[in-house]
Amino acid sequence: MKHWAGQLQEKNGEQEYGFEHIIEAPDIDTAETIYHNYARHWYDDDEVTFEDGWYNFFGGGVCVRIRSIKPTTIRRWLEYRYNEGVIREVKEVKQYDK
Repeated sequence: MKHWAGQLQEKNGEQEYGFEHIIEAPDIDTAETIYHNYARHWYDDDEVTFEDGWYNFFGGGVCVRIRSIKPTTIRRWLEYRYNEGVIREVKEVKQYDK
C-alpha cells in the first residue's frame, strides 16, 4: 500500500477552506476513488450534483472539489503538517521511516 495526501477545497458563500487528508491506497486510481467519495459525501445532502470538477450541495450554496492528490509517506506528511503549524509536536517520527 502507498500513502496519498489529498487536498479538498470547500467554497461556502464567500468563504473558502482547505482540508488535507492522508490515506492508504494501492494506486492513484483507487486514491482518486476514495477522495471523490469523501468529497461527494462531505455534507448529508441527497441532491448533490457534480459539475466542472465541483460537488455542489444545497443547490450550489456549498461546493467541494479535490485540489490535488500526491504520493507521500507518513513521515513526509507529518513533517509538512508540523512545518505548516497544523500540528504542534511530531513525536517518534522515526517509526514512520518505512
